Amino acid sequence: MTDPILTALLASLDDKRGVALVTVIAAAGPYQASQGRRALVWRDQPPLGDLGLGELDARVLTDAAAVLSGKQHRTLDYSQEMGATLRVFVEVQRQPPHLVIVGAGHIAVPLASLGSLCGFTVTVLDDRPQFANRQRFAQADQVLAAPLRETVHAMVSDGRLDKDSYIVLVTRGHQYDIDCLLEVLDAPLAYIGMIGSQRRVSAVFQLLNQEQGIPPEKFSRIYAPIGLDIGARTPAEIAVCIMAEIINVLRSGPARSLAAARRVRDEQRRLRVTGRPVTVDGASLLMLAGRAQILPLDKPPRACYAVDPQICPPPFDPPPDFGSPRRETAPGCPETSFSSQELSLTHPFRSLHERSPLSCCVGVRSFLFLFSLFIFTTPSCRG
Repeated sequence: MTDPILTALLASLDDKRGVALVTVIAAAGPYQASQGRRALVWRDQPPLGDLGLGELDARVLTDAAAVLSGKQHRTLDYSQEMGATLRVFVEVQRQPPHLVIVGAGHIAVPLASLGSLCGFTVTVLDDRPQFANRQRFAQADQVLAAPLRETVHAMVSDGRLDKDSYIVLVTRGHQYDIDCLLEVLDAPLAYIGMIGSQRRVSAVFQLLNQEQGIPPEKFSRIYAPIGLDIGARTPAEIAVCIMAEIINVLRSGPARSLAAARRVRDEQRRLRVTGRPVTVDGASLLMLAGRAQILPLDKPPRACYAVDPQICPPPFDPPPDFGSPRRETAPGCPETSFSSQELSLTHPFRSLHERSPLSCCVGVRSFLFLFSLFIFTTPSCRG
């Protein structure tokens, strides 16, 4: 005889639906006969099965539904409250991660295929039926031809977008990307990616900060420009770099995103004067001769105090909490090549005569030039 609980459980797994198996694992006293009984709980349909707990049955299943929403296994203990041993184990079968592709253009087609291949539940959304259709997205689980912003807002409101959701904004225009971005900016999503160049993305975020008062810190969670830097050019290659970044986020991988450089520049713009090490996206920002270098934090720290010379012209006395000025070592440079007074976040492109003659890069280049000149002009060196 087929077990209806097992049949429904397997069907839910095949349909990629979240479900919780509720099992009475310990019972005594009036609940002894219920030990070993099971039931299933979904988020969008009534429970299946009877735990045999009488009036307590509905309450246990309601608590199990809350556990399912939390997406973590849990043991519910009612022993003290009931005056008898009663423990229930809720085993959550989480639904696969949800990939939502907003925009059904050329990049969306290979991206939907890759998402399905990697085990994601794939939803494609576009307001143009000639693009959002089953003929173009045969492997997607859901294809929606509907207004973009209104549909995204509804998906956030009814809980279809949650911490297991990965949304990619690749619409036909930046205005549509921005409209959808504003709907998900505060949503508890696992990943928000938006296509666009470094300059365009920074300009958009700066405009939203100025016109709508959105704090710049909120944009740090946005992966824009989207994807990993693999030199992608074609729509299929761009889809690969986007999917690689999503998997990198899902698995907490070590790869650095294209968005990391944008975050560094945005942080550089905000931190005009600081006495603390500048840290952005898991790396230290070192301003050296007008260029930003990203130093992994797993290496010995080289913290730099960045000071605007117009505000604190050398020599300066930093505030007590800034610490004392100190000389730092740059990769491949002498120990005393430059000091914190020679670094500036606000003037990364100062002319050479305004910098210290001990500036690291200028010193190294000058040394190499003079050394090569000495080699090629000395007869003994030429043999």
